[in-house]
Amino acid sequence: MWWTDMLANVATWFVSTEQRVFSIRELSRYDGTDVSGPIYLSILGEVYDVSAGRKNYGPGAEHHALAGRDASAAFITGDLSPSGLISDISQLQDHERYQLLDWRDFYARHRKYRFVGVLRDRFYDWRGRPTGETEYLRELIRLKTGFNV
Repeated sequence: MWWTDMLANVATWFVSTEQRVFSIRELSRYDGTDVSGPIYLSILGEVYDVSAGRKNYGPGAEHHALAGRDASAAFITGDLSPSGLISDISQLQDHERYQLLDWRDFYARHRKYRFVGVLRDRFYDWRGRPTGETEYLRELIRLKTGFNV
């Protein structure tokens, strides 16, 4: 509906200009099917522009299923079926969540991929603030490394 898109856009106005907040629907538009547009993927609610890897994430590519969505669980399970392309990581053990954080770090530190915002879903709210699930992951990092994030 037109008004849900409008509300999604209004939400971005109240967020720092450095951090755009995407709706699930909005993110799905960046799946690479528009060959002239960017390709975004989300991991743990963080949205990255992976257009530089179009050969990996574009239509027909090996990892295209990850584009235009948050499929955090699939990074660990390897399940690229529709039921596996989900952001819900509640079924993962803590050691698997650590592995997922390594994948997140891959995108965050990649020299050709860039952070473009957050996804309003499981890990961030409509204002782009971390949810309880993100805070839990931060606590895991703190316990593992001794560093606050």
